[in-house]
Amino acid sequence: MFRQYVAAGLFGTFLKLSDDVLDIETFKPFISDILFEFIKGFIFVLLTYISSNNINVAFIIALGHLLLQMEDKNCLNNPYFVSGMIITGFLCIFLFSYEIFSIKAIIVNVCLIFIPAYIDHKLFPEDFSIKKIIGRFYEFLVAVLSLIFLTFYPQNFVIKEFIYFGICYTFTSVLTMSTQFTKEQLSKINLTKYLHIGKGLLGLFYEETEKKIHTYIDILEKEVSTEEKIDVAPAPAVETTTVIIEDASPNATA
Repeated sequence: MFRQYVAAGLFGTFLKLSDDVLDIETFKPFISDILFEFIKGFIFVLLTYISSNNINVAFIIALGHLLLQMEDKNCLNNPYFVSGMIITGFLCIFLFSYEIFSIKAIIVNVCLIFIPAYIDHKLFPEDFSIKKIIGRFYEFLVAVLSLIFLTFYPQNFVIKEFIYFGICYTFTSVLTMSTQFTKEQLSKINLTKYLHIGKGLLGLFYEETEKKIHTYIDILEKEVSTEEKIDVAPAPAVETTTVIIEDASPNATA
Protein backbone atom coordinates (compact mmCIF):
# COMPACT_ATOMS: atom_id res chain seq x y z
CA MET A 1 0.00 0.00 0.00
CA PHE A 2 2.96 2.31 0.44
CA ARG A 3 3.45 2.69 -3.32
CA GLN A 4 -0.29 3.21 -3.72
CA TYR A 5 -0.25 6.12 -1.26
CA VAL A 6 2.89 7.61 -2.80
CA ALA A 7 1.22 7.46 -6.21
CA ALA A 8 -1.89 9.16 -4.77
CA GLY A 9 0.25 11.94 -3.30
CA LEU A 10 2.13 12.46 -6.55
CA PHE A 11 -1.18 12.45 -8.39
CA GLY A 12 -2.37 15.36 -6.26
CA THR A 13 0.88 17.27 -6.66
CA PHE A 14 1.17 16.94 -10.43
CA LEU A 15 -2.52 17.56 -11.00
CA LYS A 16 -2.25 20.86 -9.14
CA LEU A 17 0.95 21.78 -10.99
CA SER A 18 -0.68 21.14 -14.35
CA ASP A 19 -3.58 23.39 -13.34
CA ASP A 20 -1.32 26.19 -12.08
CA VAL A 21 0.80 26.15 -15.22
CA LEU A 22 -2.34 27.06 -17.16
CA ASP A 23 -3.61 29.64 -14.66
CA ILE A 24 -0.46 31.40 -13.42
CA GLU A 25 1.41 33.30 -16.10
CA THR A 26 4.69 33.52 -14.16
CA PHE A 27 5.09 29.73 -14.31
CA LYS A 28 4.86 29.43 -18.07
CA PRO A 29 8.41 30.65 -18.91
CA PHE A 30 9.87 27.94 -16.65
CA ILE A 31 7.83 25.06 -18.07
CA SER A 32 8.82 23.83 -21.51
CA ASP A 33 6.33 22.14 -23.80
CA ILE A 34 8.04 18.77 -23.30
CA LEU A 35 7.93 19.10 -19.50
CA PHE A 36 4.30 20.16 -19.57
CA GLU A 37 3.33 17.20 -21.75
CA PHE A 38 5.28 14.91 -19.44
CA ILE A 39 3.36 16.23 -16.43
CA LYS A 40 0.02 15.66 -18.17
CA GLY A 41 0.98 12.17 -19.31
CA PHE A 42 2.38 11.23 -15.90
CA ILE A 43 -0.93 12.19 -14.29
CA PHE A 44 -2.73 9.56 -16.39
CA VAL A 45 -0.05 6.98 -15.55
CA LEU A 46 -0.55 7.62 -11.83
CA LEU A 47 -4.35 7.53 -12.16
CA THR A 48 -4.18 4.21 -14.03
CA TYR A 49 -1.85 2.70 -11.44
CA ILE A 50 -4.02 3.80 -8.51
CA SER A 51 -7.22 2.62 -10.20
CA SER A 52 -5.69 -0.76 -11.04
CA ASN A 53 -5.23 -1.38 -7.30
CA ASN A 54 -8.52 0.20 -6.23
CA ILE A 55 -11.14 0.62 -8.93
CA ASN A 56 -13.32 2.63 -6.55
CA VAL A 57 -10.94 5.57 -7.02
CA ALA A 58 -11.77 5.85 -10.72
CA PHE A 59 -15.51 5.56 -10.05
CA ILE A 60 -15.37 8.26 -7.36
CA ILE A 61 -13.45 10.67 -9.59
CA ALA A 62 -15.75 10.07 -12.56
CA LEU A 63 -18.98 10.32 -10.56
CA GLY A 64 -17.84 13.31 -8.52
CA HIS A 65 -16.79 15.35 -11.53
CA LEU A 66 -19.96 14.38 -13.37
CA LEU A 67 -22.01 15.81 -10.50
CA LEU A 68 -19.90 18.98 -10.44
CA GLN A 69 -20.29 19.37 -14.19
CA MET A 70 -24.07 18.99 -13.95
CA GLU A 71 -24.19 21.75 -11.34
CA ASP A 72 -21.63 24.07 -12.94
CA LYS A 73 -21.10 23.86 -16.70
CA ASN A 74 -17.82 25.76 -16.42
CA CYS A 75 -16.34 23.39 -13.85
CA LEU A 76 -14.51 21.39 -16.52
CA ASN A 77 -13.98 24.03 -19.18
CA ASN A 78 -10.50 22.76 -20.03
CA PRO A 79 -10.17 20.15 -22.83
CA TYR A 80 -7.47 18.36 -20.84
CA PHE A 81 -9.78 17.78 -17.88
CA VAL A 82 -12.62 16.73 -20.16
CA SER A 83 -10.39 14.14 -21.83
CA GLY A 84 -9.27 13.06 -18.37
CA MET A 85 -12.84 12.33 -17.36
CA ILE A 86 -13.37 10.30 -20.52
CA ILE A 87 -10.23 8.27 -19.81
CA THR A 88 -11.40 7.77 -16.22
CA GLY A 89 -14.65 6.35 -17.58
CA PHE A 90 -12.72 3.84 -19.69
CA LEU A 91 -10.67 2.87 -16.63
CA CYS A 92 -13.90 2.12 -14.78
CA ILE A 93 -14.83 -0.32 -17.56
CA PHE A 94 -11.48 -1.99 -18.26
CA LEU A 95 -10.27 -2.29 -14.64
CA PHE A 96 -13.60 -3.19 -13.05
CA SER A 97 -13.37 -5.80 -10.28
CA TYR A 98 -16.30 -7.20 -8.29
CA GLU A 99 -13.98 -8.06 -5.40
CA ILE A 100 -12.90 -4.45 -4.84
CA PHE A 101 -15.93 -2.53 -6.10
CA SER A 102 -17.99 -1.04 -3.25
CA ILE A 103 -21.07 1.12 -3.75
CA LYS A 104 -20.99 2.18 -0.09
CA ALA A 105 -17.38 3.35 -0.34
CA ILE A 106 -18.11 5.24 -3.56
CA ILE A 107 -21.14 7.09 -2.17
CA VAL A 108 -19.45 7.96 1.14
CA ASN A 109 -16.23 9.19 -0.44
CA VAL A 110 -18.02 11.21 -3.12
CA CYS A 111 -19.80 13.04 -0.30
CA LEU A 112 -16.65 13.43 1.80
CA ILE A 113 -14.52 14.70 -1.07
CA PHE A 114 -16.63 16.48 -3.64
CA ILE A 115 -18.96 18.37 -1.30
CA PRO A 116 -15.94 20.19 0.22
CA ALA A 117 -14.50 20.55 -3.29
CA TYR A 118 -17.76 22.17 -4.46
CA ILE A 119 -17.74 24.55 -1.47
CA ASP A 120 -14.11 25.43 -2.22
CA HIS A 121 -15.00 26.07 -5.86
CA LYS A 122 -17.81 28.44 -4.86
CA LEU A 123 -15.90 30.26 -2.12
CA PHE A 124 -12.70 30.74 -4.10
CA PRO A 125 -13.53 31.02 -7.82
CA GLU A 126 -10.41 33.14 -8.43
CA ASP A 127 -7.14 31.56 -9.52
CA PHE A 128 -5.24 32.82 -6.49
CA SER A 129 -5.77 35.19 -3.58
CA ILE A 130 -4.80 35.63 0.05
CA LYS A 131 -8.22 34.34 1.06
CA LYS A 132 -7.74 31.25 -1.07
CA ILE A 133 -4.30 30.57 0.42
CA ILE A 134 -5.79 30.59 3.92
CA GLY A 135 -8.68 28.39 2.80
CA ARG A 136 -6.36 25.85 1.19
CA PHE A 137 -4.14 25.89 4.29
CA TYR A 138 -7.17 24.95 6.40
CA GLU A 139 -8.01 22.18 3.94
CA PHE A 140 -4.44 20.92 4.27
CA LEU A 141 -4.79 20.81 8.08
CA VAL A 142 -8.11 18.96 7.82
CA ALA A 143 -6.55 16.37 5.50
CA VAL A 144 -3.60 15.83 7.85
CA LEU A 145 -5.90 15.52 10.87
CA SER A 146 -8.09 13.07 8.95
CA LEU A 147 -5.06 10.89 8.20
CA ILE A 148 -4.01 10.91 11.87
CA PHE A 149 -7.55 10.12 12.95
CA LEU A 150 -7.82 7.18 10.54
CA THR A 151 -4.51 5.85 11.84
CA PHE A 152 -6.02 5.41 15.31
CA TYR A 153 -9.62 4.80 14.24
CA PRO A 154 -9.56 2.92 10.91
CA GLN A 155 -12.72 3.17 8.80
CA ASN A 156 -13.10 0.60 6.05
CA PHE A 157 -15.35 2.81 3.93
CA VAL A 158 -12.87 5.72 3.79
CA ILE A 159 -10.41 5.46 0.90
CA LYS A 160 -7.04 6.71 2.16
CA GLU A 161 -5.76 7.43 -1.34
CA PHE A 162 -7.89 10.57 -1.37
CA ILE A 163 -6.47 11.69 1.97
CA TYR A 164 -2.92 11.54 0.59
CA PHE A 165 -4.14 13.18 -2.60
CA GLY A 166 -5.73 16.01 -0.61
CA ILE A 167 -2.65 16.59 1.53
CA CYS A 168 -0.31 16.92 -1.45
CA TYR A 169 -2.82 18.84 -3.59
CA THR A 170 -3.56 21.50 -0.97
CA PHE A 171 0.08 21.80 0.11
CA THR A 172 1.17 22.32 -3.51
CA SER A 173 -1.64 24.83 -3.96
CA VAL A 174 -0.50 26.87 -0.96
CA LEU A 175 3.10 26.88 -2.23
CA THR A 176 2.29 27.86 -5.80
CA MET A 177 -0.13 30.63 -4.79
CA SER A 178 2.34 32.00 -2.25
CA THR A 179 4.82 32.67 -5.06
CA GLN A 180 2.38 35.16 -6.59
CA PHE A 181 2.51 37.57 -3.65
CA THR A 182 5.27 39.77 -2.29
CA LYS A 183 6.67 39.35 1.20
CA GLU A 184 4.92 42.56 2.23
CA GLN A 185 1.54 41.22 1.12
CA LEU A 186 2.06 37.90 2.86
CA SER A 187 3.28 39.59 6.04
CA LYS A 188 -0.06 41.39 6.34
CA ILE A 189 -1.87 38.10 6.87
CA ASN A 190 -2.81 37.77 10.51
CA LEU A 191 -1.86 34.17 11.05
CA THR A 192 -2.07 34.36 14.85
CA LYS A 193 -5.80 33.71 15.08
CA TYR A 194 -5.63 30.98 12.46
CA LEU A 195 -2.79 29.26 14.31
CA HIS A 196 -4.73 29.47 17.58
CA ILE A 197 -7.73 27.82 15.92
CA GLY A 198 -5.51 25.08 14.46
CA LYS A 199 -3.80 24.59 17.82
CA GLY A 200 -7.19 24.24 19.51
CA LEU A 201 -8.31 21.61 16.99
CA LEU A 202 -5.07 19.68 17.39
CA GLY A 203 -5.36 19.90 21.17
CA LEU A 204 -8.86 18.45 21.18
CA PHE A 205 -7.84 15.67 18.82
CA TYR A 206 -4.75 14.64 20.76
CA GLU A 207 -6.60 14.85 24.06
CA GLU A 208 -9.22 12.39 22.85
CA THR A 209 -6.57 10.18 21.25
CA GLU A 210 -4.49 10.13 24.43
CA LYS A 211 -7.52 9.07 26.46
CA LYS A 212 -8.21 6.26 24.00
CA ILE A 213 -4.60 5.05 24.14
CA HIS A 214 -4.58 5.05 27.94
CA THR A 215 -7.84 3.09 27.92
CA TYR A 216 -6.27 0.43 25.69
CA ILE A 217 -3.20 0.28 27.92
CA ASP A 218 -5.34 -0.18 31.04
CA ILE A 219 -7.27 -3.00 29.38
CA LEU A 220 -4.06 -4.75 28.35
CA GLU A 221 -2.56 -4.38 31.82
CA LYS A 222 -5.68 -5.87 33.39
CA GLU A 223 -5.61 -8.81 30.98
CA VAL A 224 -1.93 -9.47 31.69
CA SER A 225 -2.38 -9.25 35.46
CA THR A 226 -5.37 -11.60 35.28
CA GLU A 227 -3.36 -14.17 33.34
CA GLU A 228 -0.53 -14.00 35.87
CA LYS A 229 -2.90 -14.61 38.78
CA ILE A 230 -4.40 -17.74 37.28
CA ASP A 231 -2.79 -20.78 38.96
CA VAL A 232 -2.78 -23.84 36.86
CA ALA A 233 -3.68 -26.77 39.13
CA PRO A 234 -1.57 -29.89 38.67
CA ALA A 235 -3.25 -32.73 36.93
CA PRO A 236 -4.64 -35.34 39.37
CA ALA A 237 -2.67 -38.55 39.68
CA VAL A 238 -4.15 -41.44 37.81
CA GLU A 239 -4.38 -44.65 39.82
CA THR A 240 -3.63 -47.76 37.84
CA THR A 241 -5.29 -51.02 38.74
CA THR A 242 -3.90 -54.34 37.60
CA VAL A 243 -6.56 -56.90 36.84
CA ILE A 244 -5.54 -60.56 36.79
CA ILE A 245 -7.82 -62.78 34.78
CA GLU A 246 -7.66 -66.47 35.63
CA ASP A 247 -8.34 -68.97 32.92
CA ALA A 248 -11.25 -71.11 34.15
CA SER A 249 -11.45 -73.42 31.15
CA PRO A 250 -11.17 -77.27 31.68
CA ASN A 251 -7.90 -77.32 29.78
CA ALA A 252 -6.28 -74.88 32.15
CA THR A 253 -3.37 -76.31 34.09
CA ALA A 254 -3.91 -76.41 37.85
